[in-house]
Amino acid sequence: MRATARFPTEGATGMTETPGKRDTTCPSWCQLPSAHVAGSGAAGEATHRRVVREILLGRIEAIRDVADAPVRVEVEAYSDPEGREHPPTVRLTLSGASSPDDPDADDLTPDEARDLAAALLEAASLAES
Repeated sequence: MRATARFPTEGATGMTETPGKRDTTCPSWCQLPSAHVAGSGAAGEATHRRVVREILLGRIEAIRDVADAPVRVEVEAYSDPEGREHPPTVRLTLSGASSPDDPDADDLTPDEARDLAAALLEAASLAES
């Protein structure tokens, strides 16, 4: 399931709502080549992306074999076909996804990402106690 969050653009650094016109600059965090903002409207040109971390999952005896793909954490911002840019989300792609662009990757708002991080830290602490 893909969860896409939409929220106000106020305070979203580098992102603007400009109907009918694609912005030609990237947010400072974008890692994609500068050519992706050329404005042709192709899917790759409508997305700003940065991989924050890939977490390789090793084998856990009797529970999990080595994962074929890492867990990926990315920041992504999307511009729709009309040229409106939407605020960035945190994309979480689990190791079982077919690719980093798998529609089953979850897009989280910054608040949801903080809640998930807190829950993971709490679970790790409990597991170690």
